[in-house]
Amino acid sequence: MCGIVEAVVTSFKTNQYGHLKLGNVINVKSKDKNGKTVYILYCHLDKVYVKVGDKVQHGQKIALSGSTGNASYSGLPNGVKGHGIDKKNWHCHIEACADGAKAVTFFGKNRLQPEDYMKTKFDNNGNAIK
Repeated sequence: MCGIVEAVVTSFKTNQYGHLKLGNVINVKSKDKNGKTVYILYCHLDKVYVKVGDKVQHGQKIALSGSTGNASYSGLPNGVKGHGIDKKNWHCHIEACADGAKAVTFFGKNRLQPEDYMKTKFDNNGNAIK
């Protein structure tokens, strides 16, 4: 999603657990096709390649998905037994919101469907639709 990086969290180590935490995140402020502001929050990141204020473009590598926050895996160092997501299910959790300025937590009741704002669409198995 094109836009400006509004907020970043990079305090989690790889596979570091945090109860109800999204781990390392990036919040990008953008505009939808009608010119309305939308915020996209990328969560559970292993590495972050941007900083607050950076302009990002569609297709630019801004982070590496991982297992930080409540997505950590109990079978690896830093994971908490009985918590997190099995390594085979690691993912990049994405949230969207119309009023999520500088937010680095779940967007809550004002969430939007993030796929509506992504140029790449996915099938039910997570594969890109060409």
